[in-house]
Amino acid sequence: MRNQASSRLTEPQPSNRSAQRRSTRTGRKEQERAESASHSGNPRFVVALLRKRPLTEAQRVLLATVDEVLIGRGDLTQIGEPTGRRVSITIEDDEMSRQHAKLGHVPGGWELEDTGSKNRVHVNGNPIRKRILSDGDTVEMGSTIFLFRQDGRPRSFAPIERDSMLTALLMAFPTLSLELELKLRRLARIVRTRESVLVCGSSGTGKERIANTVHALSGRPGPICTFNCAGPPASLIASELFGYVRGAFTGATENHIGLVRKADRGTLFLDEVGDMPSEVQGTLLRVLQEREVAPLGDSGSPTPVDLRVVAATNRELKTMIHEGKFRRDLYQRLAGFELPLSPLRERREDIGLFIAMILRGMGDDATGVTLHQDVARILLGYDYPGNVRELESILRSAVHVAGVGGEIQKDDLPEELWRYQWPMSGDRQLKKQIIRDRLIATLSEADGVVAEVARRMQKAPVQIYRWIEEFGIDLQEFRQG
Repeated sequence: MRNQASSRLTEPQPSNRSAQRRSTRTGRKEQERAESASHSGNPRFVVALLRKRPLTEAQRVLLATVDEVLIGRGDLTQIGEPTGRRVSITIEDDEMSRQHAKLGHVPGGWELEDTGSKNRVHVNGNPIRKRILSDGDTVEMGSTIFLFRQDGRPRSFAPIERDSMLTALLMAFPTLSLELELKLRRLARIVRTRESVLVCGSSGTGKERIANTVHALSGRPGPICTFNCAGPPASLIASELFGYVRGAFTGATENHIGLVRKADRGTLFLDEVGDMPSEVQGTLLRVLQEREVAPLGDSGSPTPVDLRVVAATNRELKTMIHEGKFRRDLYQRLAGFELPLSPLRERREDIGLFIAMILRGMGDDATGVTLHQDVARILLGYDYPGNVRELESILRSAVHVAGVGGEIQKDDLPEELWRYQWPMSGDRQLKKQIIRDRLIATLSEADGVVAEVARRMQKAPVQIYRWIEEFGIDLQEFRQG
């Protein structure tokens, strides 16, 4: 108490009413800013893609801790150390001005202002002088493209403190998505345990990469053994997983230990586990519960196994449980830690990051490659139903067509991608067609479950039903069984 009283006595006191009013206004502004921030998600400004230097690593600025961002040309592409509540972004881009733009926090949100650039500032393809940015806005300055993101929960405002395990995870599975980084931080805490991991997401989002990364960082001395549960009949799945003895069935001419025993002291990766037949699910559950396995046809004692399971699925297992297609007790065993991976279209800030990774992985073939403005716009605007895998396929093909050191042109991309270029045409029919295409793709990924489609498209379920009716879509075509 004495310290508190002493502190109050030594604070500078306003000398007059004018100073008091200034103090009150300052306090009110700070309060308004705090209230505004608490309802504005997690604002970030992302250096998403350099068309002339596409191998440059994308970066982001977390805006919660700053009031102003200055953007301009520099000798290096980097985000400077904050000075007070101001930070500078310099871009190695000869089409930008030294002082190109300013992004500042104002009562209405985050306002972008052209500070006298030669080549203007464009937001979603339109030149601006000043504009309040919205989540997902795409900003062009020179040959550099930025993204403004303002989604997420207010509690995520604080910068994420990275330990060595999280850093290793992000090196293997990099992201600029704050939401995904928060999920990976939680994953990092259980990587070196025997806790099972269930990775959920549509095809091409990186589920297998997560499984391999978890195993590599786990410290477990055994191997990682992979099995895809989609397609094979129940008898083949059982024999491959649990093994068999000679004579167990027709064609069993020798003993086979199975993947469960091969993965002893290592990791068993079950891909597309949602497709596992129900008769195999019960046997797998017993193996996981008892930590032992008996080969088919063997009447002897089961063999103990030290097993860590990572499973992956593009199915909605909770819906399948409700429909009686997947065992609840097996789900609970597999989902010790559940990691949902969002489609690439929901984390567009990662597109430029993956473009750089893919090009660097191509080595000399991608030396000197650049992107035409139309191509950059298409790559950032396309919905990628095949996610990262599709982006890699598109980009590799375009690089080879353009040739070493060439500029990738619009004609080097599949023609069906051209309509995804932003700024979108004012043609209403074109916009409706794009919404319809995305809705159909998402319905297919989610097996026609409207609640899941709404979550993935970030819309209310009632809007999904309106679109379904408007476009004359039959939900039964997408539902299993």
